[in-house]
Amino acid sequence: MGPRLLGSLRCTSRPAPCCSSWRTPTTSSRSRNDATSEALGRHFDLSQDEVRNLIDLAEQERRQATDLYRFTAVINQSYDEGQRMALAEVLWRVVFADGHLSEHETYLMRKLSNLLDLRPGYLAEARRRAGGA
Repeated sequence: MGPRLLGSLRCTSRPAPCCSSWRTPTTSSRSRNDATSEALGRHFDLSQDEVRNLIDLAEQERRQATDLYRFTAVINQSYDEGQRMALAEVLWRVVFADGHLSEHETYLMRKLSNLLDLRPGYLAEARRRAGGA
């Protein structure tokens, strides 16, 4: 792991568990897993190997976490409102990647919206911009 990746992991590992919440080992979720990997790579300018390492780190942190607050608190301290809105849009794109929106995903996005301290209406706006209804 090179210095660039280590710096990226320190700066960006907190949003990753949010994205990794939708990653699953099943083939039916391959589009969602691909969307997660693509979003992380594009958003943080990471190679495929760096994305895999980041996702592995995120999965380790997520397995040890009892809730999402520990991740979103760091995001709230590090990201301004516009960046949090952009993150919500990226998360909606991951949710919509498999063409199915479950009640659990809707609940999780609402919960993340509250934890990310997004203003009322921002979640709906992010969803619309991500291509959702």
